[in-house]
Amino acid sequence: MIILMSVKFYNYVNGVVPDNQVCDLGFKFNGHQYYHKYSDKQIDSTHKLVKEIIRRHPSINPKKGLQEWLKTQTANEAFSYKDDAYYGRVKGILSHTNVRKDKTDCYPDPRLISMINSL
Repeated sequence: MIILMSVKFYNYVNGVVPDNQVCDLGFKFNGHQYYHKYSDKQIDSTHKLVKEIIRRHPSINPKKGLQEWLKTQTANEAFSYKDDAYYGRVKGILSHTNVRKDKTDCYPDPRLISMINSL
């Protein structure tokens, strides 16, 4: 007989995160496999913000950075720290985790990746 026990997820301040708000990456990113899922509003707002940044700063190429890396690397690798991003040698769409080794606030959520690839 197998008894399935309920698994609980907690955020960084030990608040319980409902199962439907958990994103299971299926792999570990920066030491974690489970992240608090981005809401639809967060994904939509990020899309609008990035589009506005691109409009205001035409030197930023949305095809560079994350979108380019996602074509040749795993999501884990694409969202990881990059020296070229840190030193300003990439003029494209980057995540916080591309320029800071100590950050985990931007993770490779499949819906975020889809939004990035739509730019």
